[in-house]
Amino acid sequence: LKWTWAMNDGGANQPSPVVHDGIIYLTNTSHTMQALDGRTGDLIWEHAVGPEATRAYGATRATAIWGDKVYLSGTDARLHALDARTG
Repeated sequence: LKWTWAMNDGGANQPSPVVHDGIIYLTNTSHTMQALDGRTGDLIWEHAVGPEATRAYGATRATAIWGDKVYLSGTDARLHALDARTG
């Protein structure tokens, strides 16, 4: 075991991380996307796209990467696109 990452408290979450060029993109509760260095486990960036989840405890399951964007589907029926390098 090289490193671990703690998920945010509160709510349920069932993410499937996406790994691209050594970066792990991970959805966390309440519409939060995180980018982690796959070698060290260090947080590169974190972005809370909002709104604060009121249904399904903020669980997100769909993450994708295309070009220079990371896509996160929210429980509010919106699709969010974030810059993969900076969030």
